Amino acid sequence: MKNMKAKRFLSIIAVSAFLLFSGGIACAAPVGGEPAANPVGGTADGIKIVNPLEGGDLTVDQIVERVINFLLLIGGPIAALMYVYAGFQFLTAGGDARKIVAAKNTILWTSIGVAVLVLSFGIVEMVKSLLSP
Repeated sequence: MKNMKAKRFLSIIAVSAFLLFSGGIACAAPVGGEPAANPVGGTADGIKIVNPLEGGDLTVDQIVERVINFLLLIGGPIAALMYVYAGFQFLTAGGDARKIVAAKNTILWTSIGVAVLVLSFGIVEMVKSLLSP
């Protein structure tokens, strides 16, 4: 019975994830006229990956700022998935103290990771303001 509920829950999660991420595929095809613009660069005819460090002479602080912005862009969704995973751990713990501790640790370390991501941008800005004349 318990195994059946876990399989049903995982099936619902898998279908939800598919429906959530498949919407972009349906919206990607142009209806007519000119090809639709692609957010990463290029058109619907071909994908062009834009180099974030391109643009001539970049200073060290510009490179660090671009890297941190990229990490924030990637880290946010990963943190959200980790919080969902921790919730799943809580739901499937079934009163087992070890599993509950594991779920709490997942929430703790995810929160620490989010704090590091958010503070990294602030620390870089503070160092830049202290070092600039």
